[in-house]
Parts: sequence; structure tokens; C-alpha cells
Amino acid sequence: GVIAHEFSHILNGDMRLNIRLMGILYGILMLALVGRTILRGVRVRGRGRGRAGTTILVLGAGLMMVGYLGQFFGNLIKAAVSRQREFLADASAVQFTRNPEGIADALKRIGGYKIGSVLQHPESAEISHTFFSEGVSFSFASLMATHPPLPERIKRIEPLWNGGFLESTPPEPTTSAGSTEGVMGFSSSVNIDADEVLNHIGNPQQSQIDLARQIIGALPEDYTAAAREPYSARALVYLLMLNRSNEARTRQLSHLKASSDLGVYDALEELISHEHLLNPEMKLPLLEIALPTLRQLSYAQYKVFMANLDVLIRADGRVGLSEWAVLKMISKHLGEVFEAKHTRVRHETLESVLSHCEVLLSLLAYCDKQSGVSPDVAFVAGKAELGLEVQLKDKKDLNFKKMNAALDALAELHPLRKPKLIKACIKTISADQVVSVIESELLRTIADTLECPMPPMLNPDRINTLTK
Repeated sequence: GVIAHEFSHILNGDMRLNIRLMGILYGILMLALVGRTILRGVRVRGRGRGRAGTTILVLGAGLMMVGYLGQFFGNLIKAAVSRQREFLADASAVQFTRNPEGIADALKRIGGYKIGSVLQHPESAEISHTFFSEGVSFSFASLMATHPPLPERIKRIEPLWNGGFLESTPPEPTTSAGSTEGVMGFSSSVNIDADEVLNHIGNPQQSQIDLARQIIGALPEDYTAAAREPYSARALVYLLMLNRSNEARTRQLSHLKASSDLGVYDALEELISHEHLLNPEMKLPLLEIALPTLRQLSYAQYKVFMANLDVLIRADGRVGLSEWAVLKMISKHLGEVFEAKHTRVRHETLESVLSHCEVLLSLLAYCDKQSGVSPDVAFVAGKAELGLEVQLKDKKDLNFKKMNAALDALAELHPLRKPKLIKACIKTISADQVVSVIESELLRTIADTLECPMPPMLNPDRINTLTK
């Protein structure tokens, strides 16, 4: 109901009208400001002598009077126009949604909110006509109010309304160094339910948001701080990609020292000194915190960063699944910014991407040793959920080029077909009732590429262990 209300403002040209009203009213106010400046100048220089001084005083006072009176009556007109546009937007919301209860309940919720919708800000009056409900308290509210009274708005939508509002409890205020939305959970031997995960994709529950906060709390402060600054965020990602082999790591560090931007390598050395605090399960949570920061890079910095990542993952002559997952996520999120890569719907049915589904499910079936379950059994579990005739690929036929092509194609699948695909992925990795770290990383990478944000999947006991 609220979205339909705001959409109708756009459709009816109210947004354009609102901005123009702001400009016109400020233009009128400028007359008063000019007049006040003239009077102040006369006072500073001393009273003018003769007719010229009197003329200046009269001019200044006249401009002030015209400006302030003009603004006053302009605000009256603005408020009257805005009130009628609000009634129109409410009616349009009912028309668009075919559901009067939606917009009516939103208004009742505001009425039940203890402090209402008033904003405690000195400049809120300037844009009061752009709010959803009355945001400014006036002494003569009926004349200057930019929104009709809530009871009147609700009565027009529900003529038989009994006058009762919906109770609304304000959320607990929280302080956080960064957003917890969509933070990636780490998993260690955790059972998951495919239907439950699907129900929460794009719709995290409060318990999952709380778990996300716990995840952030379990991360070392040095690393979370590094993830929020462009120089150290690059260093953090480099650290996540460093090889455990001394020989390969030496080559990686040598390359980074020669090719990294000034200051990035120094930040990397600082992070390496605390590497003992880093757990493999922290990789994706840290990466997702860093991704918004990395969007702030310049194009030149982005090109150097991606070139360095390519060198890092090939330093030991092979690319691991975990490295590929990290690179895939970075490429997707930064590619949208720097390469103008945007996903379009090109495939209406799962049948049209059958071969790509085979690659994806085969990858998940092979990615980690299942506890007492063969890759064939894991694949069959996903196949049954998908409901299509797909065949398990030979492990030798899978490579990162095919995996990238498969994910890119599946990202262009019709949104309503993606839930079944994700559910098939979940069934494949959970065939043994356990989800390992690498399986969790791959599943989250797949969901992220398909633009289906997945809530944290984790064992709370594991968080406590990591925190300790």
C-alpha cells in the first residue's frame, strides 16, 4: 500500500511539483533575505542621510515584508495542494493494489505509533510536502499541514472504520559500525532445511539478523575495520587469497609488493601480523563487508586490483573452489559498477538452461566429501527436486570456465524459476544432512550470483567457539 501510494505521486507528477514548489518558495524567501541584508547594511554604516537613506530603508523593509508575507501565503498554498495530492495518492494506492486494507493499515500503524510521524529537525518544514504522513508540528495545523489528519484519510478509505489504531512498538535502537544486512554466515556441520532457507531468501527474520550481528561480533576488529577503508579493504582481500604454501606465498607477496598501490602493501603486512586470528569460516563474512567499500575505488585502482587477484589465485598453478567463489563474487559486485554488467532475463524456463543446471549440480555434488553419501546420491537428491532429466557430469569435464558460463547463464533465468533451482542446490549439498564450510561458500556464491540474497546458515555454538 505504501509503495503504491508513493508510486502514484511519481505517476501523477507530484514529485516534480514538490521540487518546483520548494524552488519557488525559496525564491520568494530570497526577497526577504535581500531586504534583511539591506537593513543590516544600513545599520552597520549608520543611518542614511536625506531622501536616499530613507529610500533604502523603505526598500529593505518592503522587500522583507513582501518576502515573508509571500512565503507565508505560499506555504498556505503548498499545504492546500499537498493535502489534496495525498488524498489522490491514497485513492490511487487502493486502485493499484485492489486492497484498501494495505494503505489503511499503514496509516493506522502511524496513528498507533507513540511519537507519530513528526520529525525533530529544524529544516523538516522545507520538505514537509514530500513526506508520507505529517512530519511537522504547526501551531495552526489545519492551515499549514501538508497532510490531511490521519482519521480523515482513513475514513475516506474505510468509511466504516471504528477509530482504532494499530499498536506499533518502536524498534530497539542499535549502534553498529556497518550494515548487517545480507552478511554471509559461516557454517560448520549445520543441518539446514531447504524450504526454510527459501522462505527467508530476501526476507530475513529478526533471529537471522541477530545471528548476523553475532557473526560480525565474532570477527576480529582489526579485520572488520580494514574492510571499511578502501586501501585496507584491498589488502584484506589479498590476505584472503594468500596461499598457505610458503613457496607460492613468497611469489604472491613479491608480486603484490611490486604492483600494489602505495599504502596497500603496508596495510597487508599489518594484517598478516594478525593472521593467527583469521579462521577460514570468516572469509565470506569479511568479503561481504568489504564489497561496498571496494565500490569506492577508481577505475584505475579497480583494474590493478583485479589483475593482482588473477595473479594471486594462479600462483600455485591451480585454482581452488574457495578462491573461485571469492573471485566470482568480487567480479559480480564490482563488475556492476566498473564494467556496467547488468543481468537481464533471457531464459524463461529451466529446460532452456538444462546443460548449465547439470554443471551446477555436478559441481555441488563433487565439491566436498559427503558423509557416507556418494556424489551420485547427492546429485540424484538435487535432480529429484529440480524435476528435470539432468545427468551427473564427469568430474574431469568440470572446469572454471564452464562453471562461470553456467552461473552467468542461470543468473539470466526468469526470477520465478530460480527458487526451484536454489532448492535443488540445497538438496544436493545437504544430502548427507551436513553442510561443510566449502559447501556453504559455494551455495552463498551461487545465491548471490542469482541475485537471491540468502540469510546466514550457521551453527550458533560455532559462533561462540570462534568468539572465544
